Amino acid sequence: MKYGKLILALSLAVVSATTPAVTPVATQTRINLWTGSSAIADSSYTIGTTSAMGTVKTLKNSTAVLSSLGVLNTNNKYFSSKLFNGSQHQSISESGTTDAAGTSRQCVAFAKSMTGAGGTSTWSRGFSTTSYVDIVTRKLIAAPQLILQGGQPLQPGSMIAYFNGQSVYPGSTGTGHVAIFLNWTYDTFIVGKITGMDVVDENLIWTIAINGTNVTGAGGLIQKHWLPWSCTASGTLCNTDTRYNNPRYYSSNYHVVSIPWSTKHRYI
Repeated sequence: MKYGKLILALSLAVVSATTPAVTPVATQTRINLWTGSSAIADSSYTIGTTSAMGTVKTLKNSTAVLSSLGVLNTNNKYFSSKLFNGSQHQSISESGTTDAAGTSRQCVAFAKSMTGAGGTSTWSRGFSTTSYVDIVTRKLIAAPQLILQGGQPLQPGSMIAYFNGQSVYPGSTGTGHVAIFLNWTYDTFIVGKITGMDVVDENLIWTIAINGTNVTGAGGLIQKHWLPWSCTASGTLCNTDTRYNNPRYYSSNYHVVSIPWSTKHRYI
């Protein structure tokens, strides 16, 4: 009997250690909000620029926008708006009230609404974005080779996150960030060379230049923008200038989010 219990315990340990993981991915209907011919029109955004990431589109609040967002997973989520650049803009929170600083308008709430993902305690660091790209040519690794390395091609709608060096998502410390991958971006002159990725997220960019003037107060809002592969500034600006030296601004610092296969059925 003792041997039987020991074998059972070892078997469970092996199963637990080898339990497959999966990356939360948004449904195509939700992806279509941000990319493609049926995406929310540019007229529903305030469009500006940042030094590190170029063009940033911040989603406005309107009846039409709220109607479009109705396809998101709104279970225990709240739509709210916030004044930015003289008009109301859109956010999603996980609490019924949002204070003036927008502290409950977090990136996690938006990512969950896109994928239906559960609590951050189940989120662990998966495949690095650098693992998808050849280090020399910076071109995407072919799917067969990628699969041999234990990965899968990155699907539009996948949750990616900056883990700040942690193996699990640092949700309670506020040092991480999660976004929804839309597509890779490519160099204009070198065919196939990756320059970064387009994403949609919430609560990453707080100051945006609009018509040549820096406007603050965009924190906690839904934004569609580019995440460059790495810092493109010259000299020491990447390390010394606050416009550039945030590791969450660069897609090479991200990993896919992995969750246990057993919780996949929770996603809708």
